[in-house]
Parts: sequence; structure tokens; C-alpha cells
Amino acid sequence: MPSPTPRALCVLLPALDVKSGPPRPTTRTNMADAQTISEAVSARLPFLLPTLAALLAVFLLRNVLGRNPLANIPVAGQDLGGDEKRRQAYLFKAADLYFEGYKKVC
Repeated sequence: MPSPTPRALCVLLPALDVKSGPPRPTTRTNMADAQTISEAVSARLPFLLPTLAALLAVFLLRNVLGRNPLANIPVAGQDLGGDEKRRQAYLFKAADLYFEGYKKVC
């Protein structure tokens, strides 16, 4: 028996029509999804708000009251001037800068 042609298959199986493609979501399902998400968020709102407030408070307090730990590190050659002058001094007399920094720490 010969195999049916593609046109014959479309006539025999109209549900498998390739042209129609997958069903498109309607706005009703999108609204239902938005309502479901809204209900889920509102149900967890009593837990979310205090958690977010606590995280915000910790972040703000850490930034306002916290000290910078790098501020206590001594800078060798600070009396030389800017960064470029310190770099040049390091290139030519690194041992002197090392001893100066050692004296500041001890």
C-alpha cells in the first residue's frame, strides 16, 4: 500500500495541523497568573517586610558605624608627596622606605 501524501495526512488528522502551532496563552490566564503571584506575595508579606527592614538596618549601621580596617595601615613615604613621587622613591631607594615603614609599625 502506498504511503499517504502529506495533504492526505492533514485531511485525516486535522488536529495535527502544523500551521496552527501551539495554543497561545490568553489574557485571562495571564491575569490569573498575576493574581496567583499577588496572593502568594501578600501571604508572605508579614515575613518579608521585617526581614527586609532588618537587612537594611544592618547594612546602614555597618556602613555608618563601621571603621575602615585599612585606615590603620601606615603609609611609608607619606612625606614625599603624591603617589608618583612615592613610586619613584620606591624604585630608587626601596630599602630606606622599608626601614621607615618598619619604624612606624614598631
